[in-house]
Amino acid sequence: LSIVVVLVLQTATALLFFNFQFLHLIPIQPFAIFALLTVILAVALLPVKSLIKTNKANQHTVAEFKKWKSDAGLFISQWQQEQKIDTTIWENDLVLGNTDAPILITVACNPYCGPCARAHIKLDELLQRFKGKVKVQVRLLCNVNAEKDLKTVAVKGILQKAATCQNKIELQQMLTDWFAWMDYEKWVAKWHTDNCIDVNERLKEHSKWVETSGIQFTPTFFINGHKLPGKYGLDDISGLLPQLVEILNE
Repeated sequence: LSIVVVLVLQTATALLFFNFQFLHLIPIQPFAIFALLTVILAVALLPVKSLIKTNKANQHTVAEFKKWKSDAGLFISQWQQEQKIDTTIWENDLVLGNTDAPILITVACNPYCGPCARAHIKLDELLQRFKGKVKVQVRLLCNVNAEKDLKTVAVKGILQKAATCQNKIELQQMLTDWFAWMDYEKWVAKWHTDNCIDVNERLKEHSKWVETSGIQFTPTFFINGHKLPGKYGLDDISGLLPQLVEILNE
């Protein structure tokens, strides 16, 4: 805008040096074009300047928001007010990581849910990054009254395989493969579930837990039995975990 102003002033100054009696000899068209371009540039640059100011203000706001979300004390105050659910560990439960870890992340999943699959990748990363400090409990949506429902078939296969997994590493890999593929035929070709294992009671437990916990969307996360506050995600929890381990162990 400063450059445009300078050019306009130079043009006006140049015109003053002309003898007005020779104005009829001055070609008007170039000056008219220049004036038009000046107006267009001014009109275009003013909103750009406004956007730049807005962007700088937004960057400052985002920085303040990130600082606010990294405050473990503020997180705890919100987390304590959230819904509390039953995190009792069942027989052959889908619990990943060290069972003695102080931080329990419970996740309600739909076996055919894209966001759940992406969340599982992040959960694997948390288990790897914070070994011994985090464990993950998986709850699965299913319809016990519809045996042929795709979700029910998938959950039944997962629970049957979980009953025969030799260790936590195998259990975690089995679930990782499921959420990486979400393809029952491909998954069962690798994991060879035993259809003779009766998991009907486990299916009912998962279905009842989802209902009593009021799960309205997946994935839904809980930290040590309390629902994750709405403004937080797994990425935020990753940054807060070292502080949460200290606070929740006191």
